[in-house]
Amino acid sequence: MSTEATSQLDLAKGLVQLLTAHPDLPHAMWTVHDRLRGDIYGPQEDNFTALRACLRQLGGTVRRGSVYETLGERMRSYVITTAWGDIPVEVSVSIPADLHDPELLDGLLADRRHDVTDPAVPVEQQAVAK
Repeated sequence: MSTEATSQLDLAKGLVQLLTAHPDLPHAMWTVHDRLRGDIYGPQEDNFTALRACLRQLGGTVRRGSVYETLGERMRSYVITTAWGDIPVEVSVSIPADLHDPELLDGLLADRRHDVTDPAVPVEQQAVAK
């Protein structure tokens, strides 16, 4: 049995501690591998709220992830990278690809993002689609 800080048992214990310390985190599908990974799936417009809540509670940085299609809708993932103690944590939140949140881009996360904006979309069009 491994005694590394990132053994499956240590990761599982870390997940229990993280969820105990943050019971109001948005519901995610968690996996334990070489890190803790939470996935919050769409398509839901309020997933921007989930993204902001995770970042507020867990800290870390956010980056734009991949674009993919599911159930006929284009989705984009946003990935938060952080740590719980010495355990790496990654939370991926899926949001409809045509939605952009000005608060995410310019407000709350502006100091914590790397490459959240989409250079293919003119800045004036990077607003929440209704």
